[in-house]
Amino acid sequence: MELQISGTNMEITPMVRRYVERKLGKLDRAERDFRRARPFAVGEQRYEIADGLGWIAFVRGDFAEAMTRFEREKAARARGRLQHDGQLGPAWVAMMRGDFVKARAYFAEGRRAQPNYFRLYDGAGRLALLQGDYAGAVDHALQG
Repeated sequence: MELQISGTNMEITPMVRRYVERKLGKLDRAERDFRRARPFAVGEQRYEIADGLGWIAFVRGDFAEAMTRFEREKAARARGRLQHDGQLGPAWVAMMRGDFVKARAYFAEGRRAQPNYFRLYDGAGRLALLQGDYAGAVDHALQG
């Protein structure tokens, strides 16, 4: 894959390519790449791969698999004393399952752990919109 920026070719790293493929819906290829990279991953890359596979499962609608991967990633990061993404994945899974109470709790836990992580405020705002709480949605948007 190549990326054109101001007429100059630029090589894309494999992690960026997998991210783009996931966003463009090329899930089979992204999943295959994550799985092939997993045995060679070191440090933070291991968690990024687990997170990526979790989001692929989420996009496919396999919320049980997504939750399993997000929880494994969280536990592994805790053992390594690395910062976690603040329950973002589990919050979205709960929201998509219609468990708004649990989703709200995950978003709140995440904001306590990482108060500057804007995606948590975005997710909490979307949750508020789903529940018809427009003032709450605006509040979350302004905080994030």
